[in-house]
Amino acid sequence: MTTEPEIQLVPTLERMRKKAKDISWSKLSQIQKCPANWLASNFLVFANVESAAIENSLAVPGTVIQKMFEIFINSRIYNRPEMTSLEKIYEWFNTNTKLFFELCTFDYSEQYTLPSSEPRYYPRTNHGKARVRAKYKEGLDPEFKSFKPQFMDWIYFNSLHGDKTKFLERLNSLYPNILKIFLKYNLTLDKMLSEQYVQAWMFKGVKINGGVDFLYNVNNHTKNYQMKTINTLSSEYILIDGKHKISKYVEKEQLFFYATVIGIAFKKWPSQLAFLDWSKGNFEFFDFPLTYVEELRAKVVNIVQLVDTTIAGIGQLIDQGQTIIKVSEIPSAKFTPSQNGCRFCPMIGVCPAAIKSGIKDVSKDISIAKDGRRQAEAQFGDKPKGAVNQVEL
Repeated sequence: MTTEPEIQLVPTLERMRKKAKDISWSKLSQIQKCPANWLASNFLVFANVESAAIENSLAVPGTVIQKMFEIFINSRIYNRPEMTSLEKIYEWFNTNTKLFFELCTFDYSEQYTLPSSEPRYYPRTNHGKARVRAKYKEGLDPEFKSFKPQFMDWIYFNSLHGDKTKFLERLNSLYPNILKIFLKYNLTLDKMLSEQYVQAWMFKGVKINGGVDFLYNVNNHTKNYQMKTINTLSSEYILIDGKHKISKYVEKEQLFFYATVIGIAFKKWPSQLAFLDWSKGNFEFFDFPLTYVEELRAKVVNIVQLVDTTIAGIGQLIDQGQTIIKVSEIPSAKFTPSQNGCRFCPMIGVCPAAIKSGIKDVSKDISIAKDGRRQAEAQFGDKPKGAVNQVEL
């Protein structure tokens, strides 16, 4: 029988007071699908750390690809004197994809033993810094200065992606098509920034924020112009978010959310929004509906009400002398499980509502993982594509 997770009330309350009114797209999406997922993913401090285990096999392809383009664009790697041919550019992608993947991936069990209070702080520790320096010695570009640990159940990873060699070959086969799509739409890389963190005050004490994959400054026609900061963004810019694969789970509202954050923060509004499908090397474009701004305001008001009610309820329990409760006893928490909403919830496999609804933890269901592997083979082909330096732009 699965034991229902228990949470520690005092540190949970501290987390909520500090960050619950900072709203990102992921938090908004979580709370719309299942408020309990939102709490578990961001604020709950579990009595048993294994109740909040992280498994990143599904997310790691997009994480690695986006990091490659963040460095390639923001550090203007393509303008280096040694980048004299496409072959040199693809060689840079190949080398750094392998080394960065090795840098950021950890065995599933290591999330409980890393020498930091939270995995995201690990790169700041001496151990984390030494790990980065070791990769520099192996050839990792010095522009890679940070990473977020990705935890792999390697059996599940292999069932989805094949072994590590095949996985890396497949990633490297994607870069030429991604660069082609930038050329097709005349998106000059000097006019672009990648992985830009933006935030804005929606109400007093309430922030909305997010990390935007790509911003393209359409209206700057200055000769030899190079976009250096988001502060130089012009109106009618193009906002792009990269996805390893544009699946049924991808929501265009994510693009609307990012555009709203930028609009409130900088008073600039986009001419176009787009998802970039890493796997297929194409764009899916959308127009920005200005009505979304007020729709988001209404949603944020509801979130703030839930935050205030939950904080007050937890505070009352603490005043009554309680320190640990079951997750189902959290004040005001609603459990609305679904296969989509539960996919990345840290409580998947132990959440009482999800178990009752028959929601499966796909990372532990090898039959489902094999279906994912078959889908990957259908997408990429049974044999990985050859070296990317054979592809011409």
